[in-house]
Amino acid sequence: MSTPSPTRISEALSADCRSRLMELAHEVNFEEGTRLFREGGHADAERVRTLMDADTAFGSALGHWVGQVLADRLQAARVRLLDLYAP
Repeated sequence: MSTPSPTRISEALSADCRSRLMELAHEVNFEEGTRLFREGGHADAERVRTLMDADTAFGSALGHWVGQVLADRLQAARVRLLDLYAP
């Protein structure tokens, strides 16, 4: 039996939090090779940050989820590096 990943947005955030994020979402398309971010630049997330500041419970839940995603990805990268370079 597998347990749901805590980094899945559907498992980590309540339905209310997810619906608030979806209200801001819109579909975008990029040509192949398009650079989405530049080093030192900022992602376009002002509306999300405004929501997080206005509702501390929402902000805490979203911040915790993002932190968990980053921690999981860093751990996965560490394991891959150990597999490649460990004696």
